[in-house]
Amino acid sequence: MKNSTNYLKTRKLESYLTLIHCRGWMLSFVLLGILGMARAQEKPITGSISTGAIYTSGNYIPFWVRANQYGAVPTSGNFSTTNLQIHSDYPGKKPVEMTYGASVWLNAAAENTEFLVQEAYVGAKYRSWELFAGRKKQVFGLVDSLISSGSYAWSGNALPLTRIELGTRGFYYPKILGGWVAVNMSYAHGYFTNERVDVHDFYLHQKQFYIKLGKKNSPVKLVGGFNHQVQWAGNLQFQDTINNSGVNGRVARDFGSYVNAVIGRASQGDTITYGRNDAFNRFGNHVGTLDVGIELESKEVQVLAYRQSIYEDGSLYFLGNITDGLNGISVKFKQGAVFKRAVFEYFRSTSQGGFGGRNLTGDNYFNNEVYREGWSHRQTGIGTPFITHLDETDIRNVYKAIPYFDNNRVRAFYAAFYLKTNNIDIILRGSIATSYGNYKLELATPLIQNSLGMTIRAPLNLFGLPAKINTRLGYDSTGWYNVSNFGGVVMLELPLF
Repeated sequence: MKNSTNYLKTRKLESYLTLIHCRGWMLSFVLLGILGMARAQEKPITGSISTGAIYTSGNYIPFWVRANQYGAVPTSGNFSTTNLQIHSDYPGKKPVEMTYGASVWLNAAAENTEFLVQEAYVGAKYRSWELFAGRKKQVFGLVDSLISSGSYAWSGNALPLTRIELGTRGFYYPKILGGWVAVNMSYAHGYFTNERVDVHDFYLHQKQFYIKLGKKNSPVKLVGGFNHQVQWAGNLQFQDTINNSGVNGRVARDFGSYVNAVIGRASQGDTITYGRNDAFNRFGNHVGTLDVGIELESKEVQVLAYRQSIYEDGSLYFLGNITDGLNGISVKFKQGAVFKRAVFEYFRSTSQGGFGGRNLTGDNYFNNEVYREGWSHRQTGIGTPFITHLDETDIRNVYKAIPYFDNNRVRAFYAAFYLKTNNIDIILRGSIATSYGNYKLELATPLIQNSLGMTIRAPLNLFGLPAKINTRLGYDSTGWYNVSNFGGVVMLELPLF
């Protein structure tokens, strides 16, 4: 009787989640159509169409041309590319307002054509709170928001997932806290696509919570918090005769399993409900960071120093991987004539709690025994672009058998600069990244890759139209590749509204 009751509860939860998924998308597109026709917003909508080409001289598109582009730029090949986007932000005049947006890409080549729905969302706000459904560009973690190399767990590297999220609109100061404490929080449920070969019909749980100590005009503020992401549930697409990854080909998705995923609780050896992997570990595939930072501000400059500490299992609790993480400093020049911002970062993921830590083989960042394509979406890593998978470099040629993220033990130095002159935006990036492979199959000799990138956005008067030229150029040395790569993206952007 107990098993029958649990089965019915599981089926009800599955039906509920599926209903949310389907109706969420239907609601998004219906409201997009209504809002687009009525233009009820007091603030006009903005839209543009861009077209151009993607080129590389080697096998791969240069690192800083494709990284952190929300999945819009392929890993390799030459393409013609077209983007159509429409957005309407909150007017900001009423307590309750609505927003929506859409961005689609078409990358076309003789042997391959991709149509990507990068954004399609509708949202509503009440004062400082927001609820939205759909796909939306987001970054989670304490980091420079403009020119960082990317947050560890969620960097804007991959195509956004379909999600339903409730949270604050950035940091806000609740009156009850006297204007000394600001909070930034969100809670979301998301869906992975069924294009993966490992697991279908599985979900994302995501949440974040950050606090900022200091008034809005304080010259010094302290910031701290965490973000937490989990892959959970699903139907296995590979043979699992010993029920290691699931039970009869299914990964549990009942309400108790959802609670376990949310709070990161272990499954206490329950091999009736869970596969052996989940039964003797925390349920689901967890990634996230604990972040701390300090803001210093004057009339001339704003400085943010930050540290992201990585956790995937218990290594951080025992300080086994405390040397891993992202360290950065962002300098924003408020009154600079040309220089607007500079960022310097050091990323490390070489420890993973292995060799001297509790786990001699390391945490194996971004990889998982159940979700074998790891922390990825549409064959692109969701987190930092410095951790790459087997189709993004030539490192795989060194191995006979490899995990999906074969290059997850990395040290990288990164610098970026944002300049503006004569209405021309220029972003310069450079990184030196050393790869040690992974703990299952280490590289005998570390591979060093130097990567450079330059972005230029310039206004253009095209037959009386206020057009723009958007260019991203990049170069990679032969460290992670058999040959050096040079290439870029050049696009002409025309306004629609």
